[in-house]
Amino acid sequence: AAGVAVFFAVISAVLQNDLKKDTENKLLKTQLLFLQAQLNPHFFFNALNTIAAICSRERAEGSRHLVLKLADFLRHSLKREGETVTLREEMDFINDYLEIEKARFQDELAIEKTFDAREATWDTKIPIMIFQPLVENAIKHGIRKKERGGCLRITVDDRGGKLKVEIEDNGAGAESGFFDRLLRGENVKIAGLGIGVRNIQQRLARHFEGRASIHFESVSGGGVKVTVTIPLEGES
Repeated sequence: AAGVAVFFAVISAVLQNDLKKDTENKLLKTQLLFLQAQLNPHFFFNALNTIAAICSRERAEGSRHLVLKLADFLRHSLKREGETVTLREEMDFINDYLEIEKARFQDELAIEKTFDAREATWDTKIPIMIFQPLVENAIKHGIRKKERGGCLRITVDDRGGKLKVEIEDNGAGAESGFFDRLLRGENVKIAGLGIGVRNIQQRLARHFEGRASIHFESVSGGGVKVTVTIPLEGES
């Protein structure tokens, strides 16, 4: 009888644990869908305004190019067939986003990219929309808050058996301890920023079983650098 009781206690604990994990997975998926739904109308509206402005001052080819980039961007952000994409697909998504933002902000937004990764690394599977929200945060909450704009730097390398992606801006920066509080789940004053960053952190942890990390630091002279480190398959 005691053995049967222990058996059912173990089964009950396993089922409760599975139920908890399933609930957490559904919550993360719901948050991701919310972020995608929140992103599309806002960005779509701004992008159309940008294209309309270019139509009034430039030849039609420039507008056509931005329309195609916007279509690519929306196609990626509406992707539903899976929860993962390759690093290459995510960076293509970011490139489409940045081309539209560059057209919008002109000289107020400078962009620098340094990619130093092997061809195989670009096929690494990562959760969808991991890096794009971080790029958007750097522009929206950092660079745009500076009167004269600023520079966004994206660095990708795969040294040491790990994929490391750095997104750095020289924008307005953040107060000491701000991102530590954000990652702990504490309330922050910037609307929409907290849920996005925490969702990225949680999806990284779940997908890579705690082996991936996201780290924020203040940059000397103003600005923020976020570093995402991801283990590469078959490497330690």
